[in-house]
Amino acid sequence: MLQGKTKIADFNQLLDRVNNRVASWKNKLLNKAGRLCLIKSTITSIPVYIMQSLWIPQAICDRINQVCRWMLWAKPGVSYYWSLVGWNTISKPLEMGGLGIQEARHMNISLLGKLIWDLIHSHYKPWVSFVRAKYLNGESVLHASSK
Repeated sequence: MLQGKTKIADFNQLLDRVNNRVASWKNKLLNKAGRLCLIKSTITSIPVYIMQSLWIPQAICDRINQVCRWMLWAKPGVSYYWSLVGWNTISKPLEMGGLGIQEARHMNISLLGKLIWDLIHSHYKPWVSFVRAKYLNGESVLHASSK
């Protein structure tokens, strides 16, 4: 549970989980397609639970993107890499010529947007009715008054 404004130090455990997962892979045994598959299936899925309920600081999102870039381009045993294509191109969807890697900030925004969508439109969900009763006095989020 976090209280007050979130700080970068609050998300060190998340960064540790991402870094530990990358460190456990044998980077020299994977080609670029294998690395891309692991990035899309694991690195981008680790922070999803936290991202759907909290606004992640930009520095943490940048660090997650940096780990993805390093995993994709770095050679084994080398601490630097040369990216052959810009990150903006790589993070585009497959249909638009990218590799389909989701950028961390965009994923955080879309997951939080789903939370707001549920608060507005999903009256039947138990957690929505609880939040409305406790914090909104039974009103919609759009008609709530500031306390």
